[in-house]
Amino acid sequence: NLARIKEASVALKPLTIFIGKNNTNKSYVAHVFYALLDLVSVRWRHVESEIIEKEYIKETVEQLKPFLEKTEEKQDGEVFYDVFSPKKDEKCLTQLLQVFKKLWTKIFPLYIKNPTLKKVVVEMENLSLSNFLKQYEKIPQPKFVVRHEMSINKVPSEILFDFFFNTIFLLPLIYFNFRFPPKVFYFPASRTGFALALEDIISGIVRRLSGMSGTKLTEPTIDFLKAYNDIKLERFKLDRYFLTPKPKKISADLQGIINFFEKKLLNGKVILKKPSKSVETYSRFVYKPYRFRSLLEFHCVSSLVTELAPLYSFLNELRDVKNTLFIIEEPESHLHPSAQLEIVKFLSMLVRSKAKVLITTHSDHILNFVNVLIRSSQLEDKDRKKLKLEKCFLNPEEVGCYLFKEKGKDVEVKELEVSNNGVTTESFEEVLDEIIGLSSKIHKLLYKEFIKK
Repeated sequence: NLARIKEASVALKPLTIFIGKNNTNKSYVAHVFYALLDLVSVRWRHVESEIIEKEYIKETVEQLKPFLEKTEEKQDGEVFYDVFSPKKDEKCLTQLLQVFKKLWTKIFPLYIKNPTLKKVVVEMENLSLSNFLKQYEKIPQPKFVVRHEMSINKVPSEILFDFFFNTIFLLPLIYFNFRFPPKVFYFPASRTGFALALEDIISGIVRRLSGMSGTKLTEPTIDFLKAYNDIKLERFKLDRYFLTPKPKKISADLQGIINFFEKKLLNGKVILKKPSKSVETYSRFVYKPYRFRSLLEFHCVSSLVTELAPLYSFLNELRDVKNTLFIIEEPESHLHPSAQLEIVKFLSMLVRSKAKVLITTHSDHILNFVNVLIRSSQLEDKDRKKLKLEKCFLNPEEVGCYLFKEKGKDVEVKELEVSNNGVTTESFEEVLDEIIGLSSKIHKLLYKEFIKK
């Protein structure tokens, strides 16, 4: 259960699109993906080397295979996970625990360097996947009772939880060859407001963390604001997102994406202006347009610039986008339809560079141009090159689209078919039919008035 969604199954494709009316919980599902993947990406760095030794992986995966192979697989290595399903929740956990009880008797004693361990009993209390999804920052820790041969001793809860987490979340990732990206960046709606009032919002977050009243924001939004503020203060730590040392040079693919972003969307650059010694006390983002040399403050530029500035700033902090997930709410916000076409090209360039993208959108222009790029995948390379689409086409199997639709008091999440011609656009067609119907009625009434005269 998540808000009005009782059950949903969503596959994370290279490009995943959520469409539907307002207040149909699209953002909630995006938050779930962020919560799970961010948690895994952060904790993965802390996995002890002995946990992921080859022999351990081999033995554990063999034990997990009967459970893992029940997961439905599709082409291109995409895996379906039941994001929320109360009926399957208890069954899945029970199956996993049956496997883990055997594993812990053999492996856990080695992990805590205590070969006298005879038995591990795991109590099911508080071990709920649905609770985990609702408040992922406060993970309910299961109760462990560890019995040694001669006496009962307590093992630190951190060790127990690390072992539990690594087994439940990380080994399936190993089994599926890291098909979930270890790096995830979330870009909320209302980016213009955040860009213009960053300092005030950050101060509100600080007050909240210190126990004072402050702005109530979701955890993904707070993470975004903290990271964006760190970029502004030049203390953004990219190492948090890498399992290996940070690459020193920017990749050719990412440099091409940044160049495209500057030329086709910003028509300039967003730069960090250092404070002047006499007046200013902190650095701030400013806009440098191509057409003249002046630097423009954010309150003097178009909303297109302030809307795209956070995304552009993050791109400039990266070295590569491969194996990265970008979750972007309403990428069309404040953009003219012509700019929306360019933003779709940008998203498809991320996909071609082996990144993953998840967007929520209300724009028929976005979806229609996604369909154009899907159809372009049927062309030969030379023909795509003529159309300047060689770096921004989309294969049908790379796109997943989900319609969030009200069904009584609940919201149903329906996967839409993606063919060589693109995605069906039934959500927007309903609105178009309504417009055409209303236009027809107006035309008839005007015609009657004309006849009377």
